[in-house]
Amino acid sequence: MLRIVVLVICLIFTTSVPVFAEHLKGASYYDDKVTINIHSNEGGYLSQHGSIKVHKGENIFIQIRPNKGFIIKKVFVDHMLISPVHEYEFKNITCDRELYVKFEPINKKPKVKALHK
Repeated sequence: MLRIVVLVICLIFTTSVPVFAEHLKGASYYDDKVTINIHSNEGGYLSQHGSIKVHKGENIFIQIRPNKGFIIKKVFVDHMLISPVHEYEFKNITCDRELYVKFEPINKKPKVKALHK
């Protein structure tokens, strides 16, 4: 009886170790991914948007196009303001990143302060 128990334990161990090793390989595959968050307000088009998972080391290219009657007012990369651009590329991505684009209507009237004496 003891031989059968030992045989069963050995059989379970030898068949489960390769499966466990494959599971670890799969885990490293997912650990290799980072998230790129790409968002904007209404008023334009982004070629990619939302939360996108990519492998570390990859590049992502985003086209930015304002709708008719809008302009690209501001572009933020990782919460830092950059000049308004019509495209942006994240190169050799190694960590989570973020792109936010603010569009604004062209005919937006400037705020005028009334002068009071």
